[in-house]
Amino acid sequence: MGCSTKVGELLKRIRSDLGLSQKQMAGMTMSVTQYSRIESGDQRIIADDLFEILTAQ
Repeated sequence: MGCSTKVGELLKRIRSDLGLSQKQMAGMTMSVTQYSRIESGDQRIIADDLFEILTAQ
């Protein structure tokens, strides 16, 4: 399991715990499509975007 997969799984768990949709979690940082790919481990996320998503909630 790669790092991007682990980050995606963690984001999904956080989002689920907060009761948010992918659209709400992605917010103004990125598209829902990009966010979905990150959760599934198909796309990497840069640290700046990760920080922005996690601090916006």
